[in-house]
Amino acid sequence: MSLSEIFSSAGQQGGLEIWRVENFQLVPVESNFHGMFFTGDCYVILFTKIDDDGIKSQNLHMLRGEESTQDEYGAAAAILPQFDKALEDLPIQFCELENSRSSQFDSYFKQGVQFLQGGVASGFNHVIINDDNNRRMLRVKGKGQYLTAKEVEFSWSSLTCDDCYIIEIGPNVYQFKGSNANPFEWNKAGDLARQIRDNEQSGRGEVIVIDQGDEFPEEMISVLGDEFPNEFPESNSSDQQSQDLTKTLYKISNQSGDLEVTEIGSGEKLDKNLLDSSDCFLLNCDNDVFVWKGSGANVEERRKALDSAIKWSKDNDVDKRITVMPDHGETELFKNAFQDF
Repeated sequence: MSLSEIFSSAGQQGGLEIWRVENFQLVPVESNFHGMFFTGDCYVILFTKIDDDGIKSQNLHMLRGEESTQDEYGAAAAILPQFDKALEDLPIQFCELENSRSSQFDSYFKQGVQFLQGGVASGFNHVIINDDNNRRMLRVKGKGQYLTAKEVEFSWSSLTCDDCYIIEIGPNVYQFKGSNANPFEWNKAGDLARQIRDNEQSGRGEVIVIDQGDEFPEEMISVLGDEFPNEFPESNSSDQQSQDLTKTLYKISNQSGDLEVTEIGSGEKLDKNLLDSSDCFLLNCDNDVFVWKGSGANVEERRKALDSAIKWSKDNDVDKRITVMPDHGETELFKNAFQDF
């Protein structure tokens, strides 16, 4: 299916639609694989909501796997504004990173998201449903809404004391709880283990719960080996991200003839009057880069606002998720950066 065909048919009904970027085209992802992503791929996700009065709202996301190629990322970044134009500038746009996703993105996947090893460039190693030889280990990590299940090396050395794990051996699913894992991780691991058993394994296997300190089942030992550690280390990565309260606002304008990004203000709280509907603006916050498209900005500024944000991020070595929103369609996080918004 060509891009023009996808653009013309997408978003006609409420719900979630997902495409994988492959050879500069969009390939639909079947609904039973929604929430399952590969670290070597990029994705385009459209969520459409139609209220009781028939009023439509949309969110358009690009998700970048941390091992995806620059070509895939570039293709996805080029497709997103084309998609937005086809949808008549209705969506709020989000550029998500695998390890830094918006709460809006995660809200679509009630059972959580999984990041599996592989991708198009490496042969696209899909999990084979009902495969009795399946061997997979997923680490469940995070708090609250920010929970991720990511595939790790199938080895005892991957287990830590402060996370939960899903260990698949054939049809059976083992749910392992580190002694310092938090309850969010444990609950999400339970949901995910049951989902894998019921959907991917068609209910053929069992979910076996193991707490750190319990005796490991013979099946795990036979597959992973009998040299398992007596103690498990803490995870190397922290759940907590440092917070910089300073916000910096830039104007995106082609008034000089070239599209330029110019700093116009910074502080813990910014003056809302710095925003001018005749231009576009870039806001750099703690974990996010926001782009605000003024309703009176010219066509080039609006169409290239996302490109400007991506280029600015690259030039300034900033690796954050990017959210693009229209005037009067601001997110709460964006509004919270300003006084009296």
